[in-house]
Amino acid sequence: RVLTDWNYGGFIIHKTHGTLPVFIDGRSANAYPHEIIRDYELINTAPEYLIEKYDIEVTFLRRQLPAHDYLKKSDRWQHLYTDHLVSIYRRRTMEL
Repeated sequence: RVLTDWNYGGFIIHKTHGTLPVFIDGRSANAYPHEIIRDYELINTAPEYLIEKYDIEVTFLRRQLPAHDYLKKSDRWQHLYTDHLVSIYRRRTMEL
């Protein structure tokens, strides 16, 4: 499950031909239930709640979002990529 930034969800859907499931994209007013849209707003105030509730495994988010700081500080997330716009993190899995 990929938590995408509102602005990048459509881009990812387009580039992957819909094979990569995104959490949200710019069509949200028409394509998603109200509860998901409401929960997505928590990305600014309670990103950890949003991530846990929806069992997010990967994030593709603008660096300016508060969720970026949460992911950066958490030892539960592995940083994969950052450029001038976005950062990508993936949930660390337990080693057996």
